[in-house]
Amino acid sequence: MYIQDWLRLVLCLARITLTHSHGLGFLGGPNALLPRAPLQHAPRMEYNKHFEIGDVSAGALLTERAEKLVCGAVNGSCPAGYCCSIGGFCGKDFHYCSGPACQLSYGDSCDGNISPLGTTTKDVARPHIGNVSYGGAGIYTCTNKNHVALTFDDGPYIYTSDVLDILAKYNAKATFFITGNNMGKGAMDNESTGYPQIIQRMHREGHQIASHTWTHQNLSGVTQEQRENQMYFNEMAFRNVLGFFPTYMRPPYSEANDATQKMLFDMGYHIIYYNIISNDYNNNSPELIQKSKDEINTQFATVNVSAGYPANFIEISHDIHEQTAHNLTKWTLDRMLALGFGTSITVGECLNDPPENWYRNASGSPGGAAVSRTLADVTPTAIPSSGPSSSVSSSFATATGVGFDGMLGISALGIAAVRVLY
Repeated sequence: MYIQDWLRLVLCLARITLTHSHGLGFLGGPNALLPRAPLQHAPRMEYNKHFEIGDVSAGALLTERAEKLVCGAVNGSCPAGYCCSIGGFCGKDFHYCSGPACQLSYGDSCDGNISPLGTTTKDVARPHIGNVSYGGAGIYTCTNKNHVALTFDDGPYIYTSDVLDILAKYNAKATFFITGNNMGKGAMDNESTGYPQIIQRMHREGHQIASHTWTHQNLSGVTQEQRENQMYFNEMAFRNVLGFFPTYMRPPYSEANDATQKMLFDMGYHIIYYNIISNDYNNNSPELIQKSKDEINTQFATVNVSAGYPANFIEISHDIHEQTAHNLTKWTLDRMLALGFGTSITVGECLNDPPENWYRNASGSPGGAAVSRTLADVTPTAIPSSGPSSSVSSSFATATGVGFDGMLGISALGIAAVRVLY
């Protein structure tokens, strides 16, 4: 048996062990490390019968099945209707199909290859309006000095409503960079998930809604067609929920090569980064979240108005993490008030961009019925008491075009992983 056959055999045996002892597929998506209950809305939950114990009792049959079901750059594509996990196996449930882990080029049923319902937005007119730059190297700071814009990536999720409740108590406005169908959580325009109602609430309460792509792929690591689909598919879902889509976006992993920057310029998008990072994805437990508070505090301490360093911060957190929702967000808002920064404003406000420029109607005209307010209205209406907090496992991804599939104890194979999801 060649060494590659032995490797496939080891991988398959590991997959069987994990599947039947933990209920997890080998090399499952980042959602494999989340509690099981939140995945109730995952669109693909059928069992992958190719890995039934009875089907792989003989080593020769196991090797044969492995050879038939492997996929990727070396082994090629899965059969029609299958997904290709980053581990290089074909399957049909969310462990294989969810983004960003599913290899788009080798599985036609990856979530990233499945468009929302309705017509494409490719032909929507995209005029450049206002004074905020489009495409290019992106924006990292507010031009409206002495304000802080809190932003949240990767939602909506089961904690997003809690974040909205906290923001409402502080009369704070935030910008939500929404990923349409990541981590197997279900599409944002699927009514059964409850996400459409959450997104509509965001807009109704005056928050800014922005794009974070369809399945959180690294736009610099995929083909041009896949790159475009990551934006068009998210636009279609936004249209299905709101009737319009954003002109603001944040690239997953903060990666945007020249081709991506040009595409986003042509599509009429403002690229938004940040100059404060909470690192909440690494500190999502009651014991660790203080590290995120310390990091934010250190960065807030750089403010020196007399020296020309005002509070012009764009901060990034993630509403998919429980400690962010139930601990860090309230602490950050309290700290901002204590330092005299006022409460949070949207990215559009911090860039002096009128709300009518934040969205594009499906017809191509700007607007989208944006909610407006004045920047004088940035003081809290109430100071809430501390809310409950508990731990939840962090999500994982790599800054690659296919993301990270959750290594689950196979580091001996020399596969490295990075704990990032931003």
